[in-house]
Amino acid sequence: MDQMVIDSATATAQLADGRKVAYCEYGAPDGIPLIALHGTPGSRINWRSADSAARANGLRLIAPDRAGCGRSDPKPNRTIIDAANDVAEFTDILGIEKFLVIGLSGGGPHAAATAWKLPDRVIGAALVSGMGPQTELDVWQELGRGYRLNFGLIRSAPIFARVAAAVMRRSVRSETGFVMSRLAAGLPSADQRIMDDPRMKVELMAAVAESFYRGGSGAVRDLILFSRPWDFRLEEIAVPVLLWHGTEDAHTPIVMGRFVAARIPGCQATFLDGAGHLWLFENFATVFSALTKLAA
Repeated sequence: MDQMVIDSATATAQLADGRKVAYCEYGAPDGIPLIALHGTPGSRINWRSADSAARANGLRLIAPDRAGCGRSDPKPNRTIIDAANDVAEFTDILGIEKFLVIGLSGGGPHAAATAWKLPDRVIGAALVSGMGPQTELDVWQELGRGYRLNFGLIRSAPIFARVAAAVMRRSVRSETGFVMSRLAAGLPSADQRIMDDPRMKVELMAAVAESFYRGGSGAVRDLILFSRPWDFRLEEIAVPVLLWHGTEDAHTPIVMGRFVAARIPGCQATFLDGAGHLWLFENFATVFSALTKLAA
């Protein structure tokens, strides 16, 4: 892929500090606002295939690029709570008082932080295949050796994340198809089946490629944040939270989902036997229907 992809529906909003947030809107223009937070590496384009399901469920799906990802300006040394603050200001600019929020994969911690930060504005949250806090001993001990090696290196030497992101950025600019094939090779059969859909493969490729538009600083920051203690407490979330996590998820292992579900008060968790990391892309309607009920 010689050039990065930009969705024709992309718009921008300017924050008080001058940074611009790029975003796309899908679904029902007059529907219940749903702020959709992408994975890592990912971008607003991750949510393009959710358009029809969002429309059918009366949701106005608004998908911003996280700072430093896609077309959004970076915020040096941002924290997870900084991302929640950006959501607060971003929704203010759009004139949205109350909203739902969903986080996919690396968007999970940021969606949880938004629910924690804005209990008077967030109607409810959904965490799907979400990243969990790796520094918790109960989680760390159950992660695979390779997982612990990679994130242990990132924690002790953040430059490792920068090198990894730089390599991936170069690869997706010139050999995106090869990169996606390599990623698919390590996925469980449930995810490989989804990746075999040509339309889905194109959209996932576009979302990953777009993530590196500004050089990968957003993805790097995400990885560094995931390797460290989070700056908020799951136990203090005071809004309804729904969680879905596949038992065969190779990217965010099931131990993460179980830990998060156990810590969030009243979390309604569904653990999906045999499902992998990409389950949501075949089940937007299921998740959106459940979220809509929270707003009823």
